[in-house]
Amino acid sequence: MKKAPCINCFSPLHRASLCTLMFLPSKASAAMALPPSRSFSPAVSPSRRFRFRGQGHMPLLASSTNPSAMGKRATSCKPLSSASSQVVDDRDMLDPYDILRGLQKKSSPGDDADDNDDSTTLQKVKIPHPTHLSPTSLETFKKCPQAFFFLYILKLKPDPPITPELARGILCHKALEDIFDLTPEDRTLDNLQNLFRKEWKGKRGVRNSVASGEHMERLDENDDSQNDESYDCLFRIDDGRQEEYGSIRMHDMRNNDDDASITTSSYDIEEEIKWGQYSLRLLHNYYQLEDPRKVQPPNPLMKEMWVNAKFNLNANSSMDDDDDYNDDNHEEERDNNPEESKLGRDSIIVRGKIDRIDMHYDPSNNKIHLRIIDYKTGKKPNFKYSPSVNERIANEQFWKMKIYALILWKMILRAEKMNSHNYGSADQREGYKYGIPWMFRQKLLQAMDETRDRQKWSEIIELHSLKLVYLTSHADDASLGNGNGGGGGGSIGPARYLDFSLGSNPSEFQSILDEMQNEIESIGREIAEMVDLQDPKAFQHCDWKYCSCHEFRRRFRGDTVWSREREGGVEW
Repeated sequence: MKKAPCINCFSPLHRASLCTLMFLPSKASAAMALPPSRSFSPAVSPSRRFRFRGQGHMPLLASSTNPSAMGKRATSCKPLSSASSQVVDDRDMLDPYDILRGLQKKSSPGDDADDNDDSTTLQKVKIPHPTHLSPTSLETFKKCPQAFFFLYILKLKPDPPITPELARGILCHKALEDIFDLTPEDRTLDNLQNLFRKEWKGKRGVRNSVASGEHMERLDENDDSQNDESYDCLFRIDDGRQEEYGSIRMHDMRNNDDDASITTSSYDIEEEIKWGQYSLRLLHNYYQLEDPRKVQPPNPLMKEMWVNAKFNLNANSSMDDDDDYNDDNHEEERDNNPEESKLGRDSIIVRGKIDRIDMHYDPSNNKIHLRIIDYKTGKKPNFKYSPSVNERIANEQFWKMKIYALILWKMILRAEKMNSHNYGSADQREGYKYGIPWMFRQKLLQAMDETRDRQKWSEIIELHSLKLVYLTSHADDASLGNGNGGGGGGSIGPARYLDFSLGSNPSEFQSILDEMQNEIESIGREIAEMVDLQDPKAFQHCDWKYCSCHEFRRRFRGDTVWSREREGGVEW
């Protein structure tokens, strides 16, 4: 078990950031931004603020905070042009084939003999078949083929690369993962929230600091936290304006205020604090829904576990055909001849990361039940519509999780196949591409007694259910009843579960997996067919006005990508 995170270890060189990391009111943050020669008030002393394990903790939220504004994105970094933006020079617009040429050169840096021959280069460039997809990318294609083309074939990145909402999700997931590395008695709310602060400290780096070389060297010597480039755009003030407490000016450690080399980056610290307070509130909600101190070993069985499986795109294929474990020699041949594998055209690999897997033993059927758990920092859907609409919304929420269930089950079946062969060494068993991770395998074996070790795993293990853990919900959700569950006032509701059963019998379970497999293979074939057309305009956009396809499309030249003309020539 790891030690509980010690927030007292922050370097004194980062005094201007301490209260921000604690997500205290902005005036307190400004008071912290004093030169080191001045004494700190006990009320804002870092050593007092960062007490831990029963020594007291800061209030979760300031009473003046407006919860509805906490999730508001303060700034953006180089936003994409919109319909109301200035007219962009056509020479600055993008072309899909230019991007593909760049990707080709990046993947084959030594092949630049024909760099100056435009016609030859144009002939070489092809739209590639995606070989590795994720549940998210499959869902993207299902909703909008053009967004899939931009994001997963042209590899375009959103601008800014990360939003406050996305950053919150990543950091909350990390805190909820790391809390289970502590002993049960150390899994307190204080520790959970400090894990979030610690992770954010590493991502945000040192902001509003002096840009002089000597100063940055001193920072490096005392603290290993550096700005993550993708997170650097968060809460940045782009127009040069600084509110009274919107950004903090940190004095040079030498107190040389007249040094012309001193510069100050501008960040909206007030928005960062509100964002942090909202994030801590989500973790507070989780803690009231599930007390991690009461989660006993072996749970969580696995955390942040990568899963992957191969899917054949040929019609009438079965689950056993996908992983090719019926012909090991043929698999080795394909590995040695990747050009003949046709990966991406005839088959795809789907992979992703499962947040958490729990298990429990069911004495009624003598089986080990597994449950896949996924954390959501967004709000639980408000099922206030007709039964059919509510059912559709619920199915959409669990669509990606059913893909994870299918992949995990395929990996378990593969482990079963491996157990049925007499392989000579552990290295051979571990060498399989699509088997379950070694740690997961060992934990499952520990849960089985010796007499059951040689049984088929599908007879011992049962994928029982899926669980979505929403860290907040709509305050007016009728399912919440009269109580607020400790979620607080305003528009922030308490955390809630959403469960999905994977069938009450083996036949039902197999039917759910078969349906999911057929849908994945159908999407894979549709992607392959569009790529075979070798025309960017084959990927058509959706009509959802919030889809990223509309912002990306405005950056492309002329008719290089498909665009539906709307009444009056106006697009979403």
